[in-house]
Amino acid sequence: MAKKSTAIDVTQGVIWQQLLSLCVPIFFSSFFQQAYTLIGTYIVGQFGGKLALGGIQATMVLTELCIGFCVGVGAGCAVITGQFFGQHDDERLSRSVHTAMTLALVGGIVFSILGIVFVEPMLVLMNTPHELLAEGVAYARCYFAAMVAALLLNMGTALLRAVGDTRGPALIIASGCLVNVVLDIIFVAVLHMEALGCGIAVALTICSNATMIVLRMMRAPGAWRLSLSRLGIDRGICKSMISCGLPLGFQSAAYSISNVLIQVSVNSFGADVTTAWGLSGRLDGIIWMVTEALGVSITTFSAQNFGARNYERMRKGYHT
Repeated sequence: MAKKSTAIDVTQGVIWQQLLSLCVPIFFSSFFQQAYTLIGTYIVGQFGGKLALGGIQATMVLTELCIGFCVGVGAGCAVITGQFFGQHDDERLSRSVHTAMTLALVGGIVFSILGIVFVEPMLVLMNTPHELLAEGVAYARCYFAAMVAALLLNMGTALLRAVGDTRGPALIIASGCLVNVVLDIIFVAVLHMEALGCGIAVALTICSNATMIVLRMMRAPGAWRLSLSRLGIDRGICKSMISCGLPLGFQSAAYSISNVLIQVSVNSFGADVTTAWGLSGRLDGIIWMVTEALGVSITTFSAQNFGARNYERMRKGYHT
């Protein structure tokens, strides 16, 4: 018996219903990501102490800078993949998936090494309060150690969404929320490892989510199935992905760079202000959940219909 496809072909059917079927799972995915971030922050604040909480908040802008850039590039890769899906070009769809995941793997290794080596000098350069430095470095190095998994997670999620599979990533991220809360309780509340414990919990959660995303792709019932033996870079597709993804990556990074510059000024006011500023940054992420869900859903819709040359349907999707 053939396995039922989890993809959604949005090149035909009722537009508003398809946009809704794409948007709702993405919204809940963002909701759970914000939920476990806030719960983790609460646990660290209650059991890890002010310095641990402040150290984590001080590093937030650096991790977001790297992730934001990579998410933007991943969105560009997903656009190209979505076009091939809309064209029903199975061969190039398969090559695009393997090219994108190879780029994520290589990029993750590079970002991991650079992050682990340079995070401490960067925090010093940013005038991070001395009492927060040790906790911040411990947390950030754990996070950057998992950057390979983070990029595979974000790229795999973007590729699955490109073919309309938004429910799978949402369920995986929701399960990751529970995993992260349990690990935070173990490492921070029970073992009292403070920021280091929170960093280990986040890294293990990212690795767990990335593993589930990769396994889902390896079991996909279509041309977007991931095969480890086929990992490699198709030069033509890679060129298209980079030309589409780099502008999106720099666009995402620009916002984070401005936050880095603001963080430098905030740090000059001391540990308490740095901690408070970081906490406010956690809360404003809630505001972006709806816009992110709408943006990703219309991007998937447009990419598939552009590939299928349904230009009029694509324009109707914008107005819907």
